[in-house]
Parts: sequence; structure tokens; C-alpha cells
Amino acid sequence: MTAPLRNAFLALISLAANSQQAGDRFAHLGRFRLEEVSLEDIQKILGPSPLIEKGGEGDYEANIIYRARGGFVTFREGYMGAGFAISTHLKDVSEASVPTPKAPLPVSVAGLHLGMTRKEFEYVITKKVEWSGNVGKVIFEWKVQLTQSDINRMEMAKEELKRSGGPLFFDVLVFVDGTFQGNRLEAFRVWKVTSF
Repeated sequence: MTAPLRNAFLALISLAANSQQAGDRFAHLGRFRLEEVSLEDIQKILGPSPLIEKGGEGDYEANIIYRARGGFVTFREGYMGAGFAISTHLKDVSEASVPTPKAPLPVSVAGLHLGMTRKEFEYVITKKVEWSGNVGKVIFEWKVQLTQSDINRMEMAKEELKRSGGPLFFDVLVFVDGTFQGNRLEAFRVWKVTSF
């Protein structure tokens, strides 16, 4: 491999690692890591919360909501991925009916917190934020190589490995968006999708 080609390859690996680190830091709320814990697991730790289901085949989403200091935390699971939202108020749900968790929930994630300004939001995100009115959005994406354990439990991966000879990768996306009232963050959402 020539030196310029090797340097370009190393730069690409570094860029992917930086994107993973930047996006993955938003993919957990306290001890709860997205796609590694179920709503049922969360309820075992935080206590019961009514399951709110929306959508149907292909766009199904289940939510549970808890009170938190200064706002509300909604955990979500869907057909593709999992996420959470932290907000100062709720739409479509009576705030009086939302339970208080057995253990306190954080209301900040990797520097994101309710009440921050747009400039602070952009600074914490560390990537160009796309704005549409009062909503700022960013997507982090990277690849993670499948382990032998992953391949062993996925029939589709076994077939692809035979066809291509490997290596095989998961595509990982982390979506972060923030909604502002004036210049203050009133809600933010994080959603993670891992696909093959």
C-alpha cells in the first residue's frame, strides 16, 4: 500500500471512529443504553409506568413516561430502534398521570439539557446542525464490524459471509433533535437504529 493511500485509509478510519464516539455519547440516559435495555427492563428498575402504544406494522412505537426534575423523560421502542425524549411538558398525555420513578432520572445527556440556548446546543453537538424553524437536527452514522457471535445468531449474516467472504458490518445511526421555544431548549430526542 502506498503512503498516500495508507494515510487516506487511516484518516477514513479516524473519521468513522470520531463519528461513532460523537454519536454514541448521546445513546444512553444514565445507566440505560439504547437498544441494550427494554422498556420492561426499565420498568423493573424505575417502577411501573403505563405503556403507550402508537402506530401499526412498520411504524409501531411503544412509550413509557416518568417525571424527572424539571421535566419528563419518555423511553421509546419501535420497529426500528429505540430512543428517549426529555421535555419540559407533554402533549397528548395528562401530566398528572405520569409516575415518579423509584430512582431519580437524569435530565441531561452528554451536555444536552433543557433550557440551553441554540448556540450551546450547536456547541455540544459538535457537528453541523440542520435547522428547520425552531427544531435543530443532526444524524451521526458509523459502521461496527460484526463479531463471530453476531454472525452465529443471524442467518442472514451467515449467508452474506458465504457470499462476500467478509468482513461484515452493522450500520449505526443516532438521531438527535432539539425543539426550542425562543432561544431555549424545551425538548430533545435521541433515537438509535442499528441495522444489517
